[in-house]
Amino acid sequence: AQARRVLYLTYNLAKYGDQRARYYADKHASFPPDIDRDGTQSYVFRV
Repeated sequence: AQARRVLYLTYNLAKYGDQRARYYADKHASFPPDIDRDGTQSYVFRV
């Protein structure tokens, strides 16, 4: 079986500005990749 990929697109109105950088900064802070994790901290993925 072939691997399947999913792409979720989200958007906001232009009047709210470009939120992409903030989104990824917040995501990295709350759920970093394994290489950037602190072993003494617990991480929870926020949806």
